[in-house]
Amino acid sequence: MIETTFHKANEMVESNLEVTDAVMTRDEINAIMPADRTNMDLLPISVKQLRVIRIGDNVDLCPCAGTHVRELGEIGTLEYLGKKNK
Repeated sequence: MIETTFHKANEMVESNLEVTDAVMTRDEINAIMPADRTNMDLLPISVKQLRVIRIGDNVDLCPCAGTHVRELGEIGTLEYLGKKNK
């Protein structure tokens, strides 16, 4: 299973999809992605507009204030080094 997961992840990286950001309202985000997928429940209700990171044409869309690549190809090949349980 891990090999399959990493194979799929590397295929996504090789596709070099564009990563963009935009400012959207909660309603705009929820119209595209279900609320349980975007973790809206973790954000204070007082936050009305969010910075959203989008991979490709809605392959993934997530409210996030972090640093991101511009294209998936910038990541390079993923390698499985092992696993740890928390």
